Amino acid sequence: MHDPTFTKKVSPLVKGQLPDFIQDEDFETYRLFVRDFYKFLESAKMTFATTTNYLIQEPTTTSYVLEETGDRISLEDSVAFTVGETVTGQTSGATATVLVTDLRNSVIYITSNQRFELNETVTGGTSGAEAKLTAYKTNPVQNIQQMLDYANVDNTIFEYFDQFREAFLNVIPKSLANGISKRKLVKNIKDLYSAKGTREGHKLFMRILLGENADIFYPNENILNVIGVSVLLDVKFIISPLSKVPKTSSISSSATEAASC
Repeated sequence: MHDPTFTKKVSPLVKGQLPDFIQDEDFETYRLFVRDFYKFLESAKMTFATTTNYLIQEPTTTSYVLEETGDRISLEDSVAFTVGETVTGQTSGATATVLVTDLRNSVIYITSNQRFELNETVTGGTSGAEAKLTAYKTNPVQNIQQMLDYANVDNTIFEYFDQFREAFLNVIPKSLANGISKRKLVKNIKDLYSAKGTREGHKLFMRILLGENADIFYPNENILNVIGVSVLLDVKFIISPLSKVPKTSSISSSATEAASC
C-alpha cells in the first residue's frame, strides 16, 4: 500500500542545488528562505473549528498583550498546538509533525499525511490540545507528483474519497460499525453485492452496519406440512326412530345407513 506521508521532498536538496557563490555565509539568509519556501510548498494545511482567546490590556479595549516575539498571549482555555509536536487523528490514526501554527485563523501547517479524516478530533502529543478538523488541504508539490495516485482508493485524500463512496457505496449507510475501514470496504464491496439476498450476505451486512453476528432463519423452515398425514376423527351419530317402524328395525337401519356414508 502506498505511504500516506510525503517522502519525495525537494527541500533537503535545495542547498546542494544552489550555485557555489550562494554557499557563502553572506547568503545564509537567502538559503534558509529558499529551503523554508519549499518546506511550505511541501506542507499540508489543517483548519480547525476552534476559538482562541487572548489576553487583553483592559476589559473595555481590544488591545492585546503581546509577547516579546510580537505574538498575542493566548489564555489557557484556548486550543494551541505547538511547533514540533506530533498531532494524531483519533479516528484515522494518522500522525504528522506541526511545522507552523496560525492560532488567529485556527490553522496549522504540518508534514503531509493523506489519511486524516474531516470532522475527526486531532490531538497534540505535547500540548494536549484537541480540536475538530474541518478542512485539510494538501501541498502543491505532492499534488503534482502524486496526481495519478489519487485515483487509487488507498492513496486518495479523504475529501476525494466521497467520490468513491458515491460510486461504489451509494446504497450503504454512512454510519458503519466501529473498526470498519471504508477504504477496505470499497475494495471488497463486490463480495457483499455478490452475496446479496443470501444468508451469508445478510450476516455480512449486519457485521458491517451494526458489528453484530446475526442468526438468519427463513419462515419456510418452520412451516407444518399436513399433506399425507393420517388424521383420526371421533364421529358420533344421533339416531331417531321413524314413524310406523318397529324401534329395533329403525335403529338397525339408520345405523347401517350412517355407517355406510
